[in-house]
Amino acid sequence: MMKPMNISPASLSEVERIGEGFLGCSLPPHEFDHRAHLIAVTYALVRYPELEWTRELPRAIAAFNIAAGGTNDAESGYHHTITMAFLGGIRSITAGTTPTDAVAASDAVLSSRLGRRDVLLDYWKRPTLFSPEARLQWVAPDIRPLDW
Repeated sequence: MMKPMNISPASLSEVERIGEGFLGCSLPPHEFDHRAHLIAVTYALVRYPELEWTRELPRAIAAFNIAAGGTNDAESGYHHTITMAFLGGIRSITAGTTPTDAVAASDAVLSSRLGRRDVLLDYWKRPTLFSPEARLQWVAPDIRPLDW
């Protein structure tokens, strides 16, 4: 089991660069690791709370993947179950934060258990989570319910 990352974003400019770079499809794909995914989603939720991220985040990730030269299908690209699980976890951590709190919110998410890349394997068996079905639509956890 991996430990959570305990790395704060360096600055508001880093959080904004990652967040806006993701949303604008201009973040270099090689920089879009687990940490950047968490920062980008946290930034989006905190900075643009008026948007319905359950609907908008899948569109944003799919657009980013295409802009980066990737695809979105049953084998690669956007993964619905993983996205919705992390979105729910990030929402539980960032509830009530204001747009000026993007760095603190990102730090809270990164230092939480969500900072572990493998955290979802506490809730899903690997074959279930990485199945084509789970990539294309929500598949409920098959080990235990999400607790966030």
